[in-house]
Amino acid sequence: MKTGRKILPLLAAVIVIGFLTFGGSTAMANTDTVTGVVYSVDNGEATITGFIMPDGFGGDLDIPPTLGGVPVTSIGKQAFQNCGALDGNINSITIPGGVTSIGESAFSGCYAKNITIPNSVSSIGERAFSFCYAKNINIPEGVTSIGDYTFQGCYAESIIMPGSVTSIG
Repeated sequence: MKTGRKILPLLAAVIVIGFLTFGGSTAMANTDTVTGVVYSVDNGEATITGFIMPDGFGGDLDIPPTLGGVPVTSIGKQAFQNCGALDGNINSITIPGGVTSIGESAFSGCYAKNITIPNSVSSIGERAFSFCYAKNINIPEGVTSIGDYTFQGCYAESIIMPGSVTSIG
């Protein structure tokens, strides 16, 4: 019995050390307290990974061009999915220049009335705007690739597609 009592604390220590060493991702999630934008930083670049509506939010979200001292380069998978669905308090989302990609389902089900996409974006992922409620979606020149089902069930009144698009789905 004495041997068992000594092994249990040792085993617990090994499990805790293993968890601390191997348990987490190298990209930590951060939240910008002013805008409510959730982001991760990896290799000196920020990716938007979510949005938590701050108290007193005014309805217009201008994503900053830098977060945590590094440039914002992408809107990640499902970052604004169903954004504003509960309270409809989002008028517009402006994506900063420097963002080059919009990830899969990034704005799927989003209730923002206007989403401004900069000319720096070159690729838009699958289902990025599926079931989105934006009135107008203007895809800028420079976008060359649009994923499968990007506008599936989209409620936009108009979608403007540039001649630079060479691949859809």
